[in-house]
This record gives sequence, structure tokens and C-alpha cells, in this order.
Amino acid sequence: MRTRDKILKEALKQFNGLGVEKTTTRHIASALGMSQGNLHYHFANKDLLIKELFDNFIQKITEVRKYEYQVLFKKEDVLASMDLSFSVMYKYRFLFRDNETVWRRLSSIKKAMLELLAGRKVEIKQIISHYVKQNIFRPDISDSQQEYLADQFVFNITSWLNASEYLGVTKQKSNYFAKFTFRQWLPYLVSEEMKNWEELLGEK
Repeated sequence: MRTRDKILKEALKQFNGLGVEKTTTRHIASALGMSQGNLHYHFANKDLLIKELFDNFIQKITEVRKYEYQVLFKKEDVLASMDLSFSVMYKYRFLFRDNETVWRRLSSIKKAMLELLAGRKVEIKQIISHYVKQNIFRPDISDSQQEYLADQFVFNITSWLNASEYLGVTKQKSNYFAKFTFRQWLPYLVSEEMKNWEELLGEK
């Protein structure tokens, strides 16, 4: 593994574990058994480490979104795509847990993250609209309620990491919260679809 990649791997580990504020380039260099000067040869400061890790996150989450566009909104595929998205978010969880700190340090990340979330909201609205047209969701769901469901999805993906601590979720967090998010749509299903979705979610 290249030195640069080793640094990024350790930085991600420490940002996720200790948080952005408590992690220093000295901590990262020490864990790798290298001098701080050597680390700074590759990354002049902590912000550059954060920026490159964010770029890696965007690359990974974009790959998941490409997967999502290739499917026909089948419930199994949507749930699998959500699970993949939550897995990527968990790998780079410091970006969500420490978002205020990261955004304060790097306004470009704030702008990019808000654009990402806006894009996810549009995609979810497309899925909901598709389910309504296919008589999977109830036809009486108003446009404003569809907007609410899309906003609810964005809320979930920005707050689930903190919620996992309150709820005591310790294993398979991405799978748990993918199903948790998907399960919130159950009341909007037509009755014929309810059993199928419950079986998919392990309710039966």
C-alpha cells in the first residue's frame, strides 16, 4: 500500500473513532510510526486529509447511485441500494457525526454535501411517484405528503448514526437503518402489497 493510502486509511480510522477535533496529524503520524514531517510531505494539514476522504466518499456514494439508476424501482433493488448507501455512509461516518465541524472548516464540503442530499431527495421522490403510478402506494397520497416522505428520507440519512446510539444498534447498522427507512413507507402501501413488503423486511 502506498504511503499516501496508509495515511488516509489511518486518518479515516481516527476521525471515525476520536472525531475531527481530537484527531491531529501528529496522532496519525504516530500511529503509522512515521514523523509528522513525513506525513506533511503528503498532506500539508488536516483539512487536506478531510478533503481527500470526502472526495473518496463522493466517489463511493456515486457508484451506489449508478447502481440505483440501473434498476426498475423494484422494492428489493431499492432496499439493496439503500443498504449500500448506508454502508458507504458508515464507512465515512465522521462526515455525518462531525458535520458541523467539517462544514465550518471546509465550506466546499458543506456545499457538495447539500447538493448530494438534494439529489437523493429527487431520486426518492421519483421512486415514490413511480410506486403511486404502479398502484403500489395508495393513490390518495398528496404531492405534499410525497414531499414529506422525501424529506423524511433525507432526515434519516443525516441523523441515523446518532440514532443508532440511542436505539442501541450495534451490529449491521447499515442493514438495520436501510430497513428502518424502508419500513416507514409501509402505511402508504395498498393493502395487497403490505404482506409482500413485510416479508421482505422480515416482519413475518
